[in-house]
Amino acid sequence: MSAVESFDLVVLGAGAGGLTAATVAAKQGLATLLIEKSSYVGGTTAISGGMVWVPDNHLMRAAGIQDSRDTARSYLTATVPEAAARIKLESYLLVLHIS
Repeated sequence: MSAVESFDLVVLGAGAGGLTAATVAAKQGLATLLIEKSSYVGGTTAISGGMVWVPDNHLMRAAGIQDSRDTARSYLTATVPEAAARIKLESYLLVLHIS
């Protein structure tokens, strides 16, 4: 007979996003299950060195580095040309600008 377990949250993928979601949920008291398909933790973040690109941020401005939302949009449009990704692209830029 197998035991049946229930969870408040099931997170698929042990990359930076999955690990963060699982950690926050567990700290909030949720019964959390984290599932990773590979034998390694970290996903593409482990390969990328864990960097997150945040264009036109306050630290760049404080250091005198010129950047803009339009420059970020141009870069993303060139590297992610699918029209379906346009909504996600604009949402990312909007969230960055609000924070």
